[in-house]
Parts: sequence; structure tokens; C-alpha cells
Amino acid sequence: MKKGVSKSAIIWIVIILVVIVAAYFAIKTITGQTFNSPATLRGCTEDDGGKVANVPGTNVLKFKEPGSTVFFYQNISDSCVNATSVKEYSCGNNSVGKIGYYDDIINCAANYVCKNDAKGRGYCGTSAPLYNTCVDSDGGQNFTLRGSVNFTNTQGGTFYGTDFCTSANNLTEYYCFDIGGGNKNYGVVGFNCSSLGNYVCSNGACVYSPPSQVCGNGIIEGTEQCDGANLNGQTCASRLGAGYTGTLSCSNCTFNTAACIAPTPIAANCTDTDGPYKYGYGSIYWDNRTWKGTANYTVLGSGINMTGCVNVAGNYSCTDFCSTSQNLTEYYCNSTQGAIVSKRYSCSSCSNGACPY
Repeated sequence: MKKGVSKSAIIWIVIILVVIVAAYFAIKTITGQTFNSPATLRGCTEDDGGKVANVPGTNVLKFKEPGSTVFFYQNISDSCVNATSVKEYSCGNNSVGKIGYYDDIINCAANYVCKNDAKGRGYCGTSAPLYNTCVDSDGGQNFTLRGSVNFTNTQGGTFYGTDFCTSANNLTEYYCFDIGGGNKNYGVVGFNCSSLGNYVCSNGACVYSPPSQVCGNGIIEGTEQCDGANLNGQTCASRLGAGYTGTLSCSNCTFNTAACIAPTPIAANCTDTDGPYKYGYGSIYWDNRTWKGTANYTVLGSGINMTGCVNVAGNYSCTDFCSTSQNLTEYYCNSTQGAIVSKRYSCSSCSNGACPY
């Protein structure tokens, strides 16, 4: 049999030559870049086609630790180094075929600057933006926070405006808004801070201002009880208690009760034939429930039970009575109200207007 080079050996020789040639041309095209090849790197993919400065890209690095069967991944993306330079990542092999990735700093061409896309990846783009952009530092129509608007259009034109006060109450507010197609614009609106309540305009924002307290303006403010003729609906009775009459007034924004009239006390001619109403002590009552009596006077108290009362020429005569066999209605003179009042009692046996022991 004639000896010669085997077919498999020829294939390996061809593969080695291809790798060497490819490495040679790769080195020629990426001269000046830095080659990175971590020991655990097992693969590299990219989405911008390689060393393309005007296209933002991301390289996905595939790693596996020695002896492990689990892969993990890391993303590295093109980024702006400064206003006119971009760091560009690309996958490749070194001169001996070791897999890795390159990075290079590329200066953008004339009339191009380094920009970031929506994912924050850097690329060389035209100096004018692709869209109208607008940024508002206070997040929109935020009247209680001073903000500034920074606007740039696709022709490179710019506008910068900061919220400001036009008067003690009026604010001029700048804000951004969408106009469709990825574009934004800026607007301006006037706002009256007092519409928020006790707010005034100060340093480009609506700020809270505690209400001032001015006695004599007819408006009850702060700690004032009243102001002039404004008594806030109060009367002698509401201030001092039931039965008080007269005229409540206001002095130095404080209630003046000097002209209020106290309830008329029960005169000597208010009589109760079974004696005064009084409490004893403990749980035992020592009072006039055990005697039937009649109270006589010209004034009846509020809520009185009229069943036992008769009116003779403006004088009331109210006699104790049994409403049931165990319930007594007792009438007596009350000095606080200045009137005859009634009270209902329960007892074991009510008879002839009294609860005997």
C-alpha cells in the first residue's frame, strides 16, 4: 500500500491555515484595539455588526467556570467617553485563535457627537437630536416646586426657562409635554397660588403662608373668638349656659359677656308643699318623693311633664302624680333654671302622688 498523507490530516492543515489567515486579517483590521480574553470566557456575540461607531451595540459575553456545566452571561455596551468619542466593543479572536473581545476609543467624525440611545448605549450621531427633547426638573406642572425646562429641537435650537413669580400670588410655570412620534415640546401656564388656599408665590413656587390675624376686619382668624359684629353664631346662652339672655358682644376679638343676663332665680313665691328637692347619700334617697306635694310658680322648665300642671291666670300649679303603680312624677322648684321642673321615679308602689317607704 502506498503511504501518503491521510485525508483527516489534510483537513486539519487546511483549518489551521484558515485560522492563521483569518487572524492575520483580523489583526490588520483591529490594530490599535485592546484585546480582552478572561480565562473563563467561552463565547461572545454582538448586535451592531462589529466595529461600527455610528450604531449603538451590546456584546454578550458567555462564561463558564472550570469543571462547571453552568454558563453565565455578562453584557457590555458601547459608551460615550466624552462629547466626541465613543468606546466601541467588538467580538474577535487573537492571533492564536483565542476567543475574546476588543475595545477601542473612536473619535466621532466632524459634525458628529457621542449620544446615548434609549438603552443608554453610546454611538456617534449628528450634532442635532433625532427628536425634539424636553426635560423638566420638577416633573411637569408642579406648582409647589420650582423647576426648569431644558428644550432642544431637531435643528439644534434650544430653550431654557425657570419657573418665576409675576406677583405675590401669581406663578409662571414651565412644563414639558409629548407631541407624538417620540417628540416633546415645552409649554408655559400662569397659576394663582391663592387657589390652593393659604399659599403665596415665592421664588418660583407656591408656598404655604399661615393666615394673618387682623383684629377688626370682621373675619375670625387664628386665635380670635370673634371679630367686630362677627360673633360666629354665638349667644349669651351658648357661651354661659341655658337660660342666659341679653346681648353678647366682642371686644378686641374676645367675647364680652358683660351685657348677658343670668336666668331669673326662683322667687320666694315659688313654693313646693312637700319640701325642697334634695339628694341624700349612698343608694338611699331622702327626699320629697314620699310625700305628695304641689309646686307653684309662673315659669315652667324645659321638658317638663305637663300632665299634673294647671295654669290659673299665668300661675302654674303642678301636683305630683302616679303615672303607673310603680312610677311617680315629682314636681319641684329648680333654682338653676328658675322654673318648676319634673322628674320621674320608679318605686315599688306609687299611690296618691307619692312613693311611701
